[in-house]
Amino acid sequence: MASEHEHGKNKPGRGCSKGCLGLATAVVFLLLVLAMLAALYVENIDERINARIQDIRDAGEPATLEDLEAWVGRVEDKDNAAIPLQKAMDSSVGPASPDAQLPFVTGNLNSLKPTDPLSDAVRTETAVYLEQNATCLLALKEAATYSECRFPINFSGGDIADLPRLAKLRTLMRDVCLAATYESEIGKSQDALETLLAGMRLSEAVRREPALISQLVRIALRAMLLEGTEHCLNRTSFTSDQLKQLQDALQSINTGDCAYTGLLGERCVLMDSFYGAMPMSGPGVFSGSWGPLGWRYRLDQETYLETIDAMIEAAKLPPGEGWNRAEELHDEWMPENRSRLSQFLTVISDMQIPVLTKSLEVQARDASSLNSAISACALLRYRLEKHTLPATLTELVPQYLEQPPIDCMDGQPLRYVRDDHAFTVYSVGPNRKDERGREPEEGEDLSETGDMSFAVRLRP
Repeated sequence: MASEHEHGKNKPGRGCSKGCLGLATAVVFLLLVLAMLAALYVENIDERINARIQDIRDAGEPATLEDLEAWVGRVEDKDNAAIPLQKAMDSSVGPASPDAQLPFVTGNLNSLKPTDPLSDAVRTETAVYLEQNATCLLALKEAATYSECRFPINFSGGDIADLPRLAKLRTLMRDVCLAATYESEIGKSQDALETLLAGMRLSEAVRREPALISQLVRIALRAMLLEGTEHCLNRTSFTSDQLKQLQDALQSINTGDCAYTGLLGERCVLMDSFYGAMPMSGPGVFSGSWGPLGWRYRLDQETYLETIDAMIEAAKLPPGEGWNRAEELHDEWMPENRSRLSQFLTVISDMQIPVLTKSLEVQARDASSLNSAISACALLRYRLEKHTLPATLTELVPQYLEQPPIDCMDGQPLRYVRDDHAFTVYSVGPNRKDERGREPEEGEDLSETGDMSFAVRLRP
C-alpha cells in the first residue's frame, strides 16, 4: 500500500503550482529586462534629442517656448507700430447694417470687379463709412511711420497667438482696401498710395510672431492688400514715381519668410507639449521611462523633430523650391506610404506634419501673387515712359525689375498676356496648368482649375 507521502507527491495541484510560480518568475524577470532595455533606449533617444535641441540653439533658433521670448526680442514704444495699430482697432466702427454696400467690408459686393465703377449709392455709403472711421485710418497711417511692431504676447507662457487681435487686423485691412479703392475712384491717387502704403505696414504687423496661425493671417492680409491694389491700379492713373514707391513697398514685404517663422513656433509648441506629457524627475528634467509607452512618446518626439527640422530647412529655400520639398515630405507621411507599425509609433507626428507641410504651398502662392503685382507696377512704369507695353516681361530687366519675375508654382517665369486695352500677369496656380490667366469661376477650386492673375485695364 502506498504511503501518505507517496500519495502527496502524485497530487497534480502541487506540481502545477510550482510550474506556475516558475513561469511567473520568468515573466517578471523578462519584464524587468525589457523595462531596463526600454529605459536605456529612451535614455539614448533623450540624449539625441537634447543634442539636437542644442544644435538648434547654436544655430540661433528657438527650441522651446522659453527660447521664443528672447528670439523675438523687445521693441521700444517709440519704435512700436503696435501702439497706433491698437488705437486703430479700438476706434474702428463697423458698418451700420450687414446689408451695407461696402466693397471688401461686407460680403454684398464680392462680385465687384476691379474694372467695375462704383455706383453713386456705393460711393455715398462708402464716404459716410470712411468718415466714421477717420480716426482709425489716421492711426493706421501713423503706424506706417514706425520701424517695428510687437504686440504684448507672452510667448514663454505658451500664448503664441492672439486670435481676437488677428481677426481685428483683418477688419483693418478691409478698411484699408475700401479707402484706397474709393480714393482711386474719385481720382485721389496720392491719397490712395498713402493708404496702400499704410496697408503694407499693417500686413507686416505680425511679422515677428512665431506662430503659424499669425503667419497665415499675415499672408491673408497681403492677399487682401493685393486685391485692393489691383482695384486701385484699374481706377486711377498713378505717376511713374508713385508706381515706383508702390513697387518698392511691395518688394519690401516679399520676404518669403512666413512659413519659416511660423514653423519655428510650431516646433517649440510641440517640443513643450511632448515634455508636458511626462512627469518631471527633477528640475527641468523629464522622465523618459514614464509609463509603459514612455519610449513611444520619446520616439514620436524624435521623429517629429527630425521631420519639422526638414520642413524648416525647406522653408529657408526660395518659396517654389520649398514647396517642392514640402510635397515630398507630405507624400512620405501619407498613410499609404507608411507601415502600420510606423503609424502606431508616431501618433502625434501623424496628426501634425501633413497639415504643417501645407504652409509652404501657401507661402509659394503668396510669393507668386506678390511677384505678379510688382510686375504690374513695372509694366505701368514702362508704358508711361515708352508709350507701349513690352513684348515679354524680360524686357523690364534691369531698368524696371532687377530680375525676371518667377512663378513659384512651377519655377518658370510669370506668364504675361496683353492687348490694346489691358494686360494680365499671372501664375499657373497650384495645379501648375497654364490656362492663359483664367481665374476660377464661382464654385471652382483653385487647386484644381484656374490661374492666379493680376489684370490691369489700360487708361488713356
